[in-house]
Amino acid sequence: MVEYATLSHRWGNLRLHTLLTTNLNAFTAGIPTEAIPPSFSDAITVAKYLGLGYLWIDTLCIVQDDPADWQKESVLMSDIYRNAVLNIAATSAMDASVGCFFKRPISWRCQVQSTNQDPNKAYDVFPADWNSPETNYLVDRGWILQEAILSRRILHFTDSQVFWAMQRAFGLRDSTHRLREHGPRGGRRPLFILL
Repeated sequence: MVEYATLSHRWGNLRLHTLLTTNLNAFTAGIPTEAIPPSFSDAITVAKYLGLGYLWIDTLCIVQDDPADWQKESVLMSDIYRNAVLNIAATSAMDASVGCFFKRPISWRCQVQSTNQDPNKAYDVFPADWNSPETNYLVDRGWILQEAILSRRILHFTDSQVFWAMQRAFGLRDSTHRLREHGPRGGRRPLFILL
């Protein structure tokens, strides 16, 4: 099975270069560099660093001006996100021009030790506001619910930190902190970005 990553990003008001019926042949031969804004480029960097050879990005893998293709491909998105090794989330990027990497002060990791179950298990503490509309630009995106629920692993890039989220590893301590446990297809067009 092919291992690949996906990207969750917000289009915002940015006019993205997308896969269209008019550029399908050109994109199949090679995606032009002007079609790769910072969020896409950063996601490519992350996927390559993690040893993944493919990256699926909706704007570059679904023909955006073909209703029949959009209908066919949108039904498959659940499989695309479910079968990805990792979903890279440009969480604090208001659009793809921002990127995933932010200049941020170095902070110390904060952990809480479990007293109920395994006293040797540590949990990372994340500020509750990481998921607010002010810091998580994906929260108001229509497709994000599907992407977040179906992705086995999400690597969130926020303006304050980078962290993992996993389906099975979610807990809520109280109203001020969230705890997270440590823990393709072929066809006629580019279905993944080959890295």
